[in-house]
Amino acid sequence: MGLSGGTQYTAGSVVVGGLLDDKEPFRIVGLMPNPTSDFAHLQFEVEVQQRWTVRLHAMLGEHLMDLFDATAEAGVQYHLPIDVAGLSSGLYQLWISGAAYSAVRKLLVFERGYNSTKLS
Repeated sequence: MGLSGGTQYTAGSVVVGGLLDDKEPFRIVGLMPNPTSDFAHLQFEVEVQQRWTVRLHAMLGEHLMDLFDATAEAGVQYHLPIDVAGLSSGLYQLWISGAAYSAVRKLLVFERGYNSTKLS
């Protein structure tokens, strides 16, 4: 699926335009649901147009999948579906990086049929 200017990226689609209110170069608008058992949706905006990558990693650092690897336009909100249905229950990391910025966000995955009362 293409962005304006013919830029290509691996998954997801542009949702809506909007300007960032803060000065962080990358802002997560939403990561829902979290925790999840099948799909999560990451929404983000960037302050600076540049190449950005979003990757899913296991907690010990093992790379699992690329979610976004493209030039993102400033002030545009992106929506990335994250298919976690085949992953084991546990905590995962979303590694987000640009030219001079990187951050990690956590995503909790639980298998379908998991009974949360077992934790009590």
